[in-house]
Amino acid sequence: MAVSAVNKCSEKLVALYRIYFSLLFIPAVIFGVILLLLFRIAGLILLVIGISAIVLLIYLYAPALFESTSYARYKGWMRIERGVLFKCSTVIPRRQIQYLLLSANPFERKLGLCTLTFCTPGGRVRLSGITPEEANSIRKVFDRRVAI
Repeated sequence: MAVSAVNKCSEKLVALYRIYFSLLFIPAVIFGVILLLLFRIAGLILLVIGISAIVLLIYLYAPALFESTSYARYKGWMRIERGVLFKCSTVIPRRQIQYLLLSANPFERKLGLCTLTFCTPGGRVRLSGITPEEANSIRKVFDRRVAI
């Protein structure tokens, strides 16, 4: 069973996670200010707790999530692992892949990253935070039109 080395996603994935978690900051502050106006002390406490939770997400959880995400290409299948609190390891056999989707949202494009989605009869499995070059090399290996 030939295996390419276990690969990590691009380090820019930490920045992408921090952007996503920062977007949580806006509604949390709005909600906290509303609570602060309605219930002075309780609102202040909830505002501080909410902001603290988002800061923890940005500076502790984002790097941990990056460190826990890895993937490996084998001859006939792909393994993707991720998760900090709840570990998830997904094995995708080549013969089960119906098609592959390559996508990038505006934040990913700005950072030079993309998401490769493996569509199988059992559902979709996403591999985020890889470079377009790496995604295209994975696509070449797993595309059905390419002979085994």
